[in-house]
Amino acid sequence: MEKAWLSKQSFLEITLLATVVAGIFFAKLIVDFKSRILLSPPITLSGSGLTVHLPLQNNWRTLKEWQYEQGNSFVLPARLVERSGPVMDVYWKYDLNTTAADSRQALEETVSHAGGKLVDIAQTTAACPMEYGRVSMPQNRIELYVGAARLDFGRVLILQVQSSPEDTSSAKAIFLTLANSVRYEKPAELTRGEELLQKLRQFETSVLFADIPRQNLLARDAAGGARGYETAQFSVDTRGCVQIDKTTAFRAGAMIRRKQHLLESAHPFETFDWRCQSDDASNRPGIFSLRLKDDGALNTEDPAGRTQTCRPGPVIVSQILLDVLVRFFLEAEQQKIVLDILCDDGRIIPAVISSIPLEHPGQSQGAGNGLRRPRRIAQRRDNGILFRRRQKVPRQTDARSQSPNAPLGTGRPKGYRKILQYTPGP
Repeated sequence: MEKAWLSKQSFLEITLLATVVAGIFFAKLIVDFKSRILLSPPITLSGSGLTVHLPLQNNWRTLKEWQYEQGNSFVLPARLVERSGPVMDVYWKYDLNTTAADSRQALEETVSHAGGKLVDIAQTTAACPMEYGRVSMPQNRIELYVGAARLDFGRVLILQVQSSPEDTSSAKAIFLTLANSVRYEKPAELTRGEELLQKLRQFETSVLFADIPRQNLLARDAAGGARGYETAQFSVDTRGCVQIDKTTAFRAGAMIRRKQHLLESAHPFETFDWRCQSDDASNRPGIFSLRLKDDGALNTEDPAGRTQTCRPGPVIVSQILLDVLVRFFLEAEQQKIVLDILCDDGRIIPAVISSIPLEHPGQSQGAGNGLRRPRRIAQRRDNGILFRRRQKVPRQTDARSQSPNAPLGTGRPKGYRKILQYTPGP
């Protein structure tokens, strides 16, 4: 009798223990399921070789693509919003220029701007390793994790995850999940762009800019009415220093906006002094000065006298040198490259430059006998206006470059044409 009672007690104890273990197991499954971090589809930044993700839950408000912002960078933010308000922020940043020599220095520079102290430094083990750490801010109770990865061509990838005082437990988990999901390959388009610039730098200025005629471009709107003009004059002195004088004018309502560019350099694809004078809404002249130095530093000064120094990547090109660069791009028979275009206001904007083969006569409607050379169009997006050259070109001409100073390649095969497609931004 006593033995049967003991057996019954043991069975009850074992059943109770199994129930407790099962409860703990299922509770852990529920917690893991609810805390699981779902990721968005891959978000690619064209021409950068970079792919990242953002959190994908119902309460996350995210962008679908990268956005360019002042400071020469692209950003991709996301925010977790609950009923009480925002509780977490995720912030991707792709910086186009940096002075950091490696990922650790880039991380320290980023944290210094936040005004905190970097602790618990470590490195991710993903395909794109990032140096990261927690930022200690005694004056705030927020949890902030920051990571940085030094990429090719002077680029830096930065990730920040910041949580509010109400939710500091999952910030690190979200940070590591996002950091380990990064995919990066060295971009082939940027590599080809750097190679093209290296070839250009091998030629003397007198060769690059010899016999370039004065350029006169007329701007028309969609209705065919004249809206402005652009003129450019290239000259090389006895010292081999080139001077580019370019003037643009646009009609904006009853006003005419003018810009005058003056670039001087002995090696314009390496160093230059560039001044841009423009009229604002009150017709007061303002001068923007840009100087690319021998050590690779770019100094800018705005009309108010504010100065700034940065170190752009090796594929930087002034926008007023594009006319010369495009001739060599076409002669080199390349399909697509990416370059950093330096604008006259100091912005650096990556641009995809690609060539498109023209259709054969049988493929295009209204084509005449033989291939016709299209009107040369400078694909600029200023005010939605296209610049058309006023010079007429014969319908049947040799496809070889008409300029005697095209040193790259030996000309395209006869009967083959290309036009340029210039897309600002990735």
